[in-house]
Amino acid sequence: MPNKIKYLNEWKYWSFILFVCLCTFSYPFISTQYLDRIDVLFHLNRIEGIKEGLLALEIPVRIHGYQMNGYGTADGVMYPDLFLYFPAILRILGVPVEIAWNVFWIFLIAFGLVISVLGYTLWTNDLRSGVAATVLHSSVLLYVYIMGQMVGDYPAVMTLPLAFAAMLKILQSEANAKYWIFFVIAFTVICENHVINTFFVVVAGLFACIYYRKAFLNPIQRASILKAAGFSLLLNLWHILPFLYFYKNVAFHINTPPLYESLHTTTTTLTLLFKNVFLIGWPIVALTIFFLFKCHRNKKFIYSVIFMVFLILTDWKYFPWEFIEKNFPFGSFLPNFQLPVRFFSIGLIFLCLFLGEFLADILKSKKNVIAVVGVSVVAFSLLYQYNVPKYYGGEDLTDIGFGTYKEIVILPSYTSNLGDVQEDYLYADVDFHKLRNSKGEVYNSDDYKSDAVIFDAKKQATRLEFSYIADKDTKAQVPLFYWKGYEAKNEKGERLYVNSGEHRFMEVEIPKGEGRVFIHYAGLWSFRICDIVSLISLTVFLFLCKRERERFLL
Repeated sequence: MPNKIKYLNEWKYWSFILFVCLCTFSYPFISTQYLDRIDVLFHLNRIEGIKEGLLALEIPVRIHGYQMNGYGTADGVMYPDLFLYFPAILRILGVPVEIAWNVFWIFLIAFGLVISVLGYTLWTNDLRSGVAATVLHSSVLLYVYIMGQMVGDYPAVMTLPLAFAAMLKILQSEANAKYWIFFVIAFTVICENHVINTFFVVVAGLFACIYYRKAFLNPIQRASILKAAGFSLLLNLWHILPFLYFYKNVAFHINTPPLYESLHTTTTTLTLLFKNVFLIGWPIVALTIFFLFKCHRNKKFIYSVIFMVFLILTDWKYFPWEFIEKNFPFGSFLPNFQLPVRFFSIGLIFLCLFLGEFLADILKSKKNVIAVVGVSVVAFSLLYQYNVPKYYGGEDLTDIGFGTYKEIVILPSYTSNLGDVQEDYLYADVDFHKLRNSKGEVYNSDDYKSDAVIFDAKKQATRLEFSYIADKDTKAQVPLFYWKGYEAKNEKGERLYVNSGEHRFMEVEIPKGEGRVFIHYAGLWSFRICDIVSLISLTVFLFLCKRERERFLL
């Protein structure tokens, strides 16, 4: 990496390119409306769920008591939610949900560009190459992730270059041992945004450690590897353990399980495959072909191109996914990736790495101002090319549907056009849409069922309280789905037994007489221990970052 002074001098030129990218990407979000795309309503529900949970002082918010008409789903456990706390806080401050959503996306785009530049610059030891690679990398993600409103995929994929760069730097040289901090940061960003990309990083890390196994013989490198792995685990333990527990012990409802029985069912024809290949952009395709002729002796570049082509072919209908899933170890796990195109981002990183280096090398002999203008032209051509070709359902930047705030008042509601999405990570044996109360209506937050008289009920997310009068020991069915980790107490602080009743509704046992019941989601004791461990680890990690800050040329 260049020294600090040189880095700062170059930055004033190359930051212009990032600004161009940020402005171009952010164009659809500079509005008082929201993009009505794919899972937007689902993500807005997640934001509202976190907001309601924070208002109820449930930290962290694992059960979103906003979804399913207030009965709650386990989205906060099964989906990494950390970045969504930002728009949730904006909502608490009174920002309309669609504006909070747009501000959040502008933040994500800026964050993605910066962390991608950091990764590529660390990898290439050159800011110019890092920016060029980021321009190429981010332009591909414009339509696939940003316009698709994939709040988890985008920041995770933009962070992969930093994770891979730090990982390889540590393993390749003792002098790079200090970069373990960068790996921990990258892994945490990915882990707190997207489960599948977290899995990619773990697998890639294992293969890299096997390939560079001699690094473990060096005490300095070994210590760096152990610190990187240890802090990556400890910082994210608060999310990892609950996820693994629920993943193993709860059968969840997934909207379209037949689609994911095999990756073969999600592949496409050769014609569509060639069409979709150009989602990487004609400038990248042209640059790849050009540099194949110019740099045909660069074996690493040749391997990266071959690897990219192979990953593209995994989306072809003749790729033998069914055979692999049936005959290879862990093959049955592959459908969890949902689409072969998810592998695409890994190859893209290496392709853009080499293309960025070659592009920067060509511009290196020119003055910086000329280089900025040249690369900016490439950036604009990459970014705006998507105004013409169409992708995913024939939509493009000139044909985007915008939704207004008035349409969002349906949240949280089963009446939404995307209402079925909200049933993700509800119990598999529960069809909330078909459940009806005594009035023949879908259950809402006012529905209690008990032999006792229930009155003065209050509910905020998963925090619920009510008074009762009972002439015998009895039970009360409350407007919450039961999940492991709920606690109930009376006004004396004595614990009351809660369990899963009919249709997974929560039942709480209440004693004879009169009193008041308080219910909240505390999580299992193991969850709470993990929360404490992650918090302590964060404190130690920040202390180590401060202590070693002089070693980083940033």
